Amino acid sequence: MKKVLLISMLLSLSLLIIACSNESSGDSDEKDTYLSIGTTNTSSSLYAYYSGLSKSIEQQAPEIKLTIIETGATLDNITRLDNGQIDIGLGVMDGAYEAYEGMGEWEGKAQTKLRNLFTYTENALFYVVNLKSGVTEFQQLNGEKFNVGIRGSTTETQTNSIFNLLGIEPNVHSGDVADAVNAMKDGDIIGLTKVGVGSNPDATIMDLETAVDVRLLGYTEEEVAKIQEEYPWLRTTQIPMGVYDWQTAPITTIAMQVGNITTTELSEDIAYKITKAAFEEKKFQEESYQSLKDADFIDLTLQSSIPLHVGSIKYLEEQGIDVPDELIPEEYER
Repeated sequence: MKKVLLISMLLSLSLLIIACSNESSGDSDEKDTYLSIGTTNTSSSLYAYYSGLSKSIEQQAPEIKLTIIETGATLDNITRLDNGQIDIGLGVMDGAYEAYEGMGEWEGKAQTKLRNLFTYTENALFYVVNLKSGVTEFQQLNGEKFNVGIRGSTTETQTNSIFNLLGIEPNVHSGDVADAVNAMKDGDIIGLTKVGVGSNPDATIMDLETAVDVRLLGYTEEEVAKIQEEYPWLRTTQIPMGVYDWQTAPITTIAMQVGNITTTELSEDIAYKITKAAFEEKKFQEESYQSLKDADFIDLTLQSSIPLHVGSIKYLEEQGIDVPDELIPEEYER
């Protein structure tokens, strides 16, 4: 009898332990949220930013687990978002605008579910050429081997569109940044196009300087007027004189705002937590991408070219920020 009682007690205890274990495991499954975030090529300085963003989220929302994925940047990320392959993606806002509106590459397939979590930087489009090429203006690129940006990126698409508009016809070289840098060092191409911080020396250009003498190409006032007449949503910026020792005049080029885009499929709660963590733990992002030290996330986000996610709006309004009507999507309930 005692043996039966002992066995019964042990069995009950075992069932209790299993039940508690299952309950604990269930809580963990409910608690943790696993997200994939599409970025860009690993050779891009923007790729490093995402390790900082991951650290920011870990500080305030450790239950959100980010998997950082190398992709072909904006256009690739938008396609992956549409296919449900990623949850968030790096997005150059000009490219996001065209996708949202169904323009250019997205004609007839507008991505109306696209939303912006927040915009974190405004970069410049660099057009770098070998000094020995003698090229000082864009028209002289005709027939020359020139890289127009990472294959499949907004930079590539945008550069091709602008060049077509201005009648510039280089011998196009496509590839990632590392491919273009090596080709330029080897003399296979005369120049490349890339995104970078306009106010600070760019790591890729500094790398190129170790092998070749370079110069930057800039748009004239007439070229800017023609570009903005066709593409009024495109902004311009100036790379100040003296950013590089050899730069003797400011350079006018295309400004590219970069944000983290998602879709209406991302829950309000998760979007809110990510935005809150990114804004309030900005220092970790600055450590990974130093140019963010002067970046105003709020100001940049309020310049978004597509509607914001409802979770982001919730956070901004909690901070007393008046979000413009054009950035508020139809699903947002005041």
